[in-house]
Amino acid sequence: MTRAADIKCLLIALALLAPYTLGTYMLHSTRDLKKSDLRAVSPVLPPQVMKVLAGEFKGLASDVLLIEAAAFLGSNKKPTDEDYEGLSNLFSHVLALDPFFKQAYYLVQASLSWEGKRYDKANELLGVSRDNRRWDWVPGFFIGFNYFYFIKDNLEASRQLMEASKVPNAPLALATLASRLAAKSGQTLTAIVFLRAMLEKTEDEDKRKELELRIEALKGVLTLEQALERYRSAFGNEAQSLEELVTSGIIAELPINPYERPFELREGVISF
Repeated sequence: MTRAADIKCLLIALALLAPYTLGTYMLHSTRDLKKSDLRAVSPVLPPQVMKVLAGEFKGLASDVLLIEAAAFLGSNKKPTDEDYEGLSNLFSHVLALDPFFKQAYYLVQASLSWEGKRYDKANELLGVSRDNRRWDWVPGFFIGFNYFYFIKDNLEASRQLMEASKVPNAPLALATLASRLAAKSGQTLTAIVFLRAMLEKTEDEDKRKELELRIEALKGVLTLEQALERYRSAFGNEAQSLEELVTSGIIAELPINPYERPFELREGVISF
């Protein structure tokens, strides 16, 4: 046999060895999982090493690891901190092997955000899905939701939802929710600029009307916010109601809310 043939045989053997090695490792991992009474076992090999070993079988390897995570989550076992750490690592491996895996980010949100309260890790993994699935607005929405609902950071939630709303076919509600959260965070002008940009690229007439209403309402909020600031500068204290802005002479009249209900001042924040 020639040297070239020897090298060719060696390369073929290595190509066959990689999936065999990965398969053997995953078999032992599954056995270990069963032995540990369905605990979330974190893979030993780093994600990038598994990716190399899997070769063209990356999708299959990702499926198997996600099944391990799903098997644990469906076992009705109460997860420990160690289990959540194992799940986090499992999901890291899954998305390293297949960053387009839709079911992975749904499980990440359901387990790490809602149950595990590991919001930073969940958002990190959701970011992998968002950055790779650029046609899918849901991962970005989940990140924005986590900032709003769990982390209580309206400004960052608004930023994340604004980005998610730019994805083709994203529901208009994302843009309006993002603008509302921006206004609550004192970023009313940012919200107006963002919605105007959305309006320019929106052709659907019903959606245009909805955006125009929201912009008009936010312009009223901005007018009142600026009036409240002038009141504070003039009198050295906070106005207790929007009517004080009129009776004090700061503004001639209150702006009209296009949603046909009065603007309200609640704990220093204007709602509509």
